[in-house]
Amino acid sequence: MTKELYQSADYTRYLGKYIREKREWAGMTIENLAEKAGISTNHIGNIELGPTVPSVRVFHAICDVLNISPTDALDAVKERVGEVSIGD
Repeated sequence: MTKELYQSADYTRYLGKYIREKREWAGMTIENLAEKAGISTNHIGNIELGPTVPSVRVFHAICDVLNISPTDALDAVKERVGEVSIGD
């Protein structure tokens, strides 16, 4: 994956959407996730809405709480971004 892809608005948006989907699927609120991951609710909200890309530490904390593989999460986001790029 190229550096440009990681910095793209689509990548950031889909990463946030993926995290939100997994959180909702787990039946968690933003508050639950934030507390268990040791992150502020505002930070989680900004990640889910897309303007903020989580640090590696924060991303791993979120994945741990949601019981998802960081690699699987990044692969799923890469696939979604690729679908968007193909349709452009």
